[in-house]
Amino acid sequence: MIRSLALMPLLFLTACQSSSTNFPSFTDIWGRILGIASLGFLNTAANAEAFMRLMVFILVFAVFYEASRLTQFQPNIRAIISLVLAIISAVFMPAGVLAGIGITYGTITAFVLIGVPVFAGLYAIYAIPSTNRWLIGMKIAIITLLLGILIVVRSHAIEGFGGAI
Repeated sequence: MIRSLALMPLLFLTACQSSSTNFPSFTDIWGRILGIASLGFLNTAANAEAFMRLMVFILVFAVFYEASRLTQFQPNIRAIISLVLAIISAVFMPAGVLAGIGITYGTITAFVLIGVPVFAGLYAIYAIPSTNRWLIGMKIAIITLLLGILIVVRSHAIEGFGGAI
C-alpha cells in the first residue's frame, strides 16, 4: 500500500511530461466520439462487414447462453461453450451472408417503421364513424397525414434510386 502511494507522483510526472507528439484536442476527441456514435466508421465494405461480424457474435452468444439454461451446466461453463460457438459462428460466416443479414434487418425495420403508422391510420379511417363533422374532420386529418407520409417516402425513394422512379 505504501509502495503504491510512493509511486503516485511518478504517475503524475509521466502524465504531465511534454513530448514532441501533438495530442488531439477536445474537438478532435469529440469528433471521433460522434463518428463512432453515428456509425461514421462504416464508410467502407470492410468496416461494415466487421461491424456485422461483431453484431452476429453478440447475438449468437446471447442466444446460446440463454438457451444453455436448459442444461445442467454451471454458468461459467455455459458462458465458455456459448463464447466458443459464437466465435466460430462469427469468424467463419461468409461476407455475403453478413450482408444479407444486414439488408434483411434494414428492410424489415423500414417496413415496420413505415407500415405500422400507415396501417394504423387506415384502420382508424375505417373504424371512425362518419356521424358528425368532428369525426369527418378527424378522418380528413388522418388522410392528410397519410398522404404526407407517402410523399416523404416517395421523395426519399427517388433520392435513393438516383431519380429513376
